[in-house]
Amino acid sequence: MEPAPRQPALSVWSVGLTVVFAVVGALWIRKASLLAFTILVGEGTPPVPALATLVLFAALGYAFHRLTKGGRYRREALLIYVALTTTFVTIDANGVRQLLASMMALRYFAAPGNDFLAFADLLPKWVAPTDEGVVRGFFEGSEHGVVPWGAWAPSMTVWCLVFLVFTGSLMCMVALFRKPWAEHERLTFPLAELAVKLAPDPPERVQDHPLLKSGLFWAGFALAAIYNGSNIAHAFSPGVPAIGQQYDFNRMLTERPWTALQPMPMSFRPEIVGLGYLVPLDVLLSVWSFFLLFRFENLGAEVMGYQIGRFPFETAQAMGSYIALAIFFVYAARKHLARIAKVALGLSTVDDSDEAMPYRLAFWGLACGMIALTVFMVLVGVTVGRAAMYVLLLYACALVYVRIRAQTGLPITYMVPREDIFTTIQDVWPTSGQMSLGARRSETAFSLLQVLCRMTFPQLAAYEMEGIRIADRVASRGSSPRRPCLRAMPAGVPRSALIPC
Repeated sequence: MEPAPRQPALSVWSVGLTVVFAVVGALWIRKASLLAFTILVGEGTPPVPALATLVLFAALGYAFHRLTKGGRYRREALLIYVALTTTFVTIDANGVRQLLASMMALRYFAAPGNDFLAFADLLPKWVAPTDEGVVRGFFEGSEHGVVPWGAWAPSMTVWCLVFLVFTGSLMCMVALFRKPWAEHERLTFPLAELAVKLAPDPPERVQDHPLLKSGLFWAGFALAAIYNGSNIAHAFSPGVPAIGQQYDFNRMLTERPWTALQPMPMSFRPEIVGLGYLVPLDVLLSVWSFFLLFRFENLGAEVMGYQIGRFPFETAQAMGSYIALAIFFVYAARKHLARIAKVALGLSTVDDSDEAMPYRLAFWGLACGMIALTVFMVLVGVTVGRAAMYVLLLYACALVYVRIRAQTGLPITYMVPREDIFTTIQDVWPTSGQMSLGARRSETAFSLLQVLCRMTFPQLAAYEMEGIRIADRVASRGSSPRRPCLRAMPAGVPRSALIPC
C-alpha cells in the first residue's frame, strides 16, 4: 500500500490567520503587559493569547464538524499554536522591553557625579543609539509620536541577528536531545499533551475522548474559575470575599529557632495541581522533599548557632543544581551525542531522516551558534574567558529548563536562574576595585548583555521541544513529521511546511 501523499500543513488561509492572531495577541500584550503592566499574558506558560487561539480553534471544530474532517484542520491549528507560542514569548516584559531599556538606560540616567555617560561611551556605537534626542524620546516620547527608525535600524539589526542565532542554536540543541528524552526515557511532555488534547480530533477518532468534551475537565475548569474569579472580584471590590492566593505559615513561626523556617508559604495554583497529575510521583516527591530540606537546613544551622548571611545560599545551590543537571543530562545522552559527533565529523553515517533536523546540521548549528554568541560578546567588550563561561551557562540553564518542562510540564516562567547566571560569573571571576580601561569596558558590556539570561530564550527552547513533540503526536504515519514543525518556529510566523497526512 503506497503512503498517502504529503500535503501542505499550512494553507494561505491559515498563514493569514496566524498573522492576524499574532497581531491581535501582540496588541493584547502591549496593552496589558507593557503599558498597564497589570498581567504578563505573554509570559504565561503557555502564553495566554496562544492558548486562547487554540481553544477558539477547538471550539469551532466541535461546533462545525466539517472543519475537522480528514485531520488537516487539527494539524493546522496545532502548528499555528506552536508558531504563536514562540512569537509571544519574545515580545512580553522579559523580552524586547528588557533589551530596549538596557540599551538606553545609561545615557538617559547619566548625571553629574554618577559617571553613567563615561560607562556608556565604553560600549560600541553599533550596540545602541547614542543620539540624545533618540534616547530621551525613548523614555519620554517624541514630540509628534514618530519613532526615528533610521537611528534605531543599525543596533536593532545587530540584536535581531543575535536573537536569531541564539534561538536557532537552541533549536539545534533540543533536536540533539529529542531522541534520548522522547524515545529512550519516554518523558511525558505534559504541556505538549495539553495542546494535543485541546485540538479537535477528526470524527473517525472520537475514541480519543476530546478534552473539551470531558466532564472531569470542565469540573476542574469550574473549580479553577471559582478560585480565580473570587480573587479577581476581591481585587476590584475588597468587600467580596476571596479564597486567597496562598497561606503563609510565617504567622505560626514567630519565635526562634522556628523563625529559621521562614519563608514558608503554601501557594494555591490549580494549574499546577492539574498538570501534576501527569508528573511522575518520584519527581513530585522530590519537589516537596527538597523544598522542606532547604527550610530545615536553616533550622539546623539556627539550632547549632551557625549564623552567616544568606545561609543556606538557596540561589547558589539552585545554580549549582542547574550546572550539575546539565552535566548529568549530557552524560546520560553521551552515547547518542557521540554518534552524532561522528556523523558531523564525517566518521560515520546514520539514518536521521526521521529527526527534526539532520544530525550534522544540528551539531554544527549548535557549535557555531555558541561560538558566534561568544564572539559577539567579545566584540561588545566582554573578556574572552567571561564570555565563554557566560555562554556555556546560558545553554546549560536552557537545557535544564527544557528538561524540567519535558518531564513535569511546569507552567511557570520564573524557573530560569536568570540573576544567578550573572552572579555566578561575578563570584567565579571577580574584579578588583582598581580596574583598567579594558576591565571597565568588560563590566559595562557584561551588564548590558545580562538581557540574554532573561527567561525568553529558555522558554523558546522549551516551546521548540514541545513543538517537535506535538508534531510526533499529530502525524500518524509518514516520514519526518518533526522537520516541518521546526520550520514554523524560527521567525514566529509559519512559513512553508509539510506534515504527512
